[in-house]
Amino acid sequence: MNSMTGFGCSQIDINKNEIISIEIRSFNNKFLDIKMNVLEEYKNLEKNIRNLITTNISRGKIEIKISKQSNDILEDYSFHAFINNISNKMLFIKKEIPDIRPPTSAELINLFYKNKNNVINSSCPLNENLVIESIILAINNLKEDREREGEALCKIIINYTNNIGKIIKHIEQNAQLSIESFKNKLLKKIEKNFIGVLSNKFDEIDDQEIKDKFIQEIIANVLKVDISEEIDRLNIHLKEMYRTVNEQKCNIGKKIEYLTQEMNREINTIGSKTNTTEISHLAIEIKLLIDKIREQSQNIE
Repeated sequence: MNSMTGFGCSQIDINKNEIISIEIRSFNNKFLDIKMNVLEEYKNLEKNIRNLITTNISRGKIEIKISKQSNDILEDYSFHAFINNISNKMLFIKKEIPDIRPPTSAELINLFYKNKNNVINSSCPLNENLVIESIILAINNLKEDREREGEALCKIIINYTNNIGKIIKHIEQNAQLSIESFKNKLLKKIEKNFIGVLSNKFDEIDDQEIKDKFIQEIIANVLKVDISEEIDRLNIHLKEMYRTVNEQKCNIGKKIEYLTQEMNREINTIGSKTNTTEISHLAIEIKLLIDKIREQSQNIE
């Protein structure tokens, strides 16, 4: 199981004095959305970068940043090369224009820093293979980060699922007592309603046909509060939840979200059919746990 949030980075020396830095951030998103912040000199690599990401990642908002860092040694080297170049040009200009004023130190420094990036970049040819290697390393780091978070999410979902299973067992126990209690109450109600019509109580009625009709009425009403089918379906969904999470396959976030919808449907039916406060409270606890699983599933690839 992979989370959709994570971070991956890498650095690689493009030469002795220059470093390429790759940062990839991943956020929750229903689909794969790639945003690139790439230096102009690497724009021609964007298609390759996009292909690498789509090959390794299926969902999430992906932000990739490529930057280049140069150390002071390279800057000093570039400055000396710049000064030597200016000096050679000034010798030529001096021959053509003897009275020309040479540039001051401040003017030379200002001119260098205005054009520093161009000067440094011109001394460092692009090595596309090294850049691609660095991107692959950053993607692998991102995948490992997403896997670690996915494992943590897996444990959380299993814990919620275990708690739902325990509550369902309590509901099953209370459901049997609830049905027996409902049958007795309904029977007493029928006896009370018919006592003015019948001379004897229900247990003393001799006519079997009348007794059968009463029994049918009781059964019909009991079925209205029977939640055994909903409990069975809930248990089936729980087993499927365990199987889905433990398989650790990709693209299971949508499957878990679907299961939470089905579980919610069953628990809503249980809440509407039950006639006891205790089962109603247990149903609410399950709904809260289902919502927590659903929220976590939205962050799973």
